[in-house]
Amino acid sequence: MKNSVRQAKIDKQKWLLSERTGRDACGTFDFCHACKHDGKEYPCARAYIKVHRSKEDKE
Repeated sequence: MKNSVRQAKIDKQKWLLSERTGRDACGTFDFCHACKHDGKEYPCARAYIKVHRSKEDKE
């Protein structure tokens, strides 16, 4: 999946969760700890790939 598509899906999930909980959901997903906050494009998608790829490699 392209980073742009993955980022859009994550952004939608974050928005819906934020609306449901009444607070910003940024930083609440299992991959957020891998986010570098470096200003590059698709930060959530890159963090997701980093975390989930490493989990797949360990299996």
